[in-house]
Formats: sequence, C-alpha cells, structure tokens
Amino acid sequence: MSFKDEEGKFKVEISNDVEGMLSLYEASYLSFEGESVWEANAFSRTHLMNLMKEGLMDAKMAEKVSHVLEGLPYHRSCFRLMARECINKYDKIEPHNLLLLELAKLNFNIQQSSYQNELKELSRYKDKYTRKKEKLYTC
Repeated sequence: MSFKDEEGKFKVEISNDVEGMLSLYEASYLSFEGESVWEANAFSRTHLMNLMKEGLMDAKMAEKVSHVLEGLPYHRSCFRLMARECINKYDKIEPHNLLLLELAKLNFNIQQSSYQNELKELSRYKDKYTRKKEKLYTC
C-alpha cells in the first residue's frame, strides 16, 4: 500500500484513518540523515487537527490525539512521566489485568524511591562541599 499518489502527494483517502494518521505523525519524527519527512508531519498534523475539529472520532481517541499533538513524540518524551500517565489510563479501562497494573505501580514506586534516594545523596554531598568551601574562605 502506498501513501502517495503518482504525483508524489499524500492520498486524501488515508486522511480519514485516525490511527494511521497518528502513526504517520509519530513516524515523521523518525528520520535518517539526509531524509526529510516534514511533509508527512505537516500532512498528518493538519488532518488530525481537522478530524478533531469535525468531531469524527470518539472521546478517548480525541484525547489521545490531543495529547500527542500537544506534547513531544513518544520516543522523545520522558518515559517515567509517561509511565505514570499510562498507569492511570490503564486503571480506568475495563477490563484490565490487575496483576499487570499492580506490577506497573510497584515498579513506578520503586523507581521513584530510587530517584528520591539519589537526590538525598546529592543534597548531602552539596551541603558537605558548600561547608568545606565556606571554611576555606573564613580562614
């Protein structure tokens, strides 16, 4: 299946496929050196915004599209912040795997605790270093 017609322009028919447009938008940020995919970015972004304005998608899909268009592409985002958001979304979806949800929450909390401990250590090191530096200047 080709996304472009004989003239090298994107086919209008594909613009009504929300999932396809969303995938094309995300993929447009993945390019190799010397490759330009900004045409795909502009095309998919424009059509996704139009589909949202026209109300041609359900509320959950509209929220997903809005989130993708407002933020960074998935591969450039902060995965830990996105993990928390995904956990909250998955928790609202019925039915869901309770064990998977519990493991995700546990993993998130363990990682958060690890980050907090690292911050404590850095703070102690900074305080210790600052005090030594002040003693040098008071002598």
